[in-house]
Amino acid sequence: MEPEFQISGYSAYIRAAPDTRVPAMLERFAAATDVNQREIIAYALGMGRERAGGAWLLDRLDDARLSRLDRQHVLFGLTEEPATRDAALAWVETHLNLLSRQGVRAAVISLADNACSAADAQSWNGALGPRVGSDANARLLLDASLEKIRNCAALRAK
Repeated sequence: MEPEFQISGYSAYIRAAPDTRVPAMLERFAAATDVNQREIIAYALGMGRERAGGAWLLDRLDDARLSRLDRQHVLFGLTEEPATRDAALAWVETHLNLLSRQGVRAAVISLADNACSAADAQSWNGALGPRVGSDANARLLLDASLEKIRNCAALRAK
């Protein structure tokens, strides 16, 4: 079965009873040994969460059984959802050490792409700018993300 269908299937399964299924799927995710299965479950966990479910999940992303990549996969879904975006972006800003060892990687920078306000752009620049350091590629990616955020904010304002 294609990964997209599996992600959609797991996401629908979780949405049917999130209070019990998010914790169960998080345990399944943490215990999975197949890298592809972990990625599929991670995306499904992040998709379609409401504010309370997203907050619950974010409170558990520091679980030592999760890798940096696992956390990023969950966060991609959480940053795409309007109900969980602000909390997920705030979590990323305060937990950069769990997402990237050296500097800031493209995957972490791309999590900001769903933000959409001047305040978000300023906040992300403050959080990620110093971590980018002298890495020209990361600086270019961050600048592009910040421009996307500012453009979104300007478009929304009009």
